Amino acid sequence: MKTPGFRFERIQVWQKAMAWVRSVYQCTGSFPENERFGITAQLRRAAVSVPSNIAEGSSRRSNTEFARFLEVAYGSLLKAVCQSRLASDLGFMIGSDFKHICREAEEIAGMLSGLRSYLMRNKKTQVGEVATDYYILRSALDSKLPSLRSTGE
Repeated sequence: MKTPGFRFERIQVWQKAMAWVRSVYQCTGSFPENERFGITAQLRRAAVSVPSNIAEGSSRRSNTEFARFLEVAYGSLLKAVCQSRLASDLGFMIGSDFKHICREAEEIAGMLSGLRSYLMRNKKTQVGEVATDYYILRSALDSKLPSLRSTGE
């Protein structure tokens, strides 16, 4: 039976990026009013670009095209981290919020890189098949990581 919704909604990095955007919005909610059209808007726009590019890329006809959108998402992610650093340096974002934003961004960056690499190794496979296969495989590996670490394998 087909899972309802759009294909991109089943991609774990998109789900993670959406949660991260909500965190960015929460953190920027307390920024000064005079920054509403400055760093607040810039940071939010960069953050929203991450899951948006994953979604748009998943609709492309080739894995190479999808991978290009993942590169754009990665760039937007780094832009948001840079802007978060600036907001922290200016005293707009507290240290714990900055650390949380960066920690989550690091995880998303790794997921984007992993999916992009997988797409590039499987250029001839249909986009939907690859994304689904990659995340089924990743979920299986992630569930085994704690036991593999404890046994030293």
